[in-house]
Amino acid sequence: MFPEKINGKYAILHSINPEILIDYFDDLNFNGRTYIKSYYNSKIRKNCWDSWVRGAGAPPLKTKYGWLVFYQAMEECDFSKYKVGAMLLDFNDPTKILSRSREPVLEPNEFYENVGFKPGVVYVTGAVVKDDSLLVYYGGADSYVCVASAPFEEFVEALVKETKPKLKVKTLKKK
Repeated sequence: MFPEKINGKYAILHSINPEILIDYFDDLNFNGRTYIKSYYNSKIRKNCWDSWVRGAGAPPLKTKYGWLVFYQAMEECDFSKYKVGAMLLDFNDPTKILSRSREPVLEPNEFYENVGFKPGVVYVTGAVVKDDSLLVYYGGADSYVCVASAPFEEFVEALVKETKPKLKVKTLKKK
């Protein structure tokens, strides 16, 4: 869910493979008759590392350019690896992608990302900015809780310029 309303409505990211979708609600009082309508097409990129999007990760972070969203995806020819990408979405129309990482910002390269319940899988579960550092919390192989970091402004600028934003990994705790 976005941390603030978009055009007066609550906005929630969710996924129905292979796309990330968005739904808007006037309120958060779900009475059993509220259904997701799915307005967003993540613009599938054929023959790319993220041609099969699994879903959005952490709630979006506000930057000076737009909403920073992390997502996990797979190559259409290799469903054994989940990799993490990043994109910037327009503030007022988050269905509009302003920028998207050409390469994964995080891949399962560490041993703890490749040994466990689901080897070769990394997926974002949370993200915060603290003291100008971007901290991205993620699961490794469905067995480890991990954190990756980058200087926030530097990461966002690299994403805007479509260069190579990357996160540096650190292990926090084994599950």
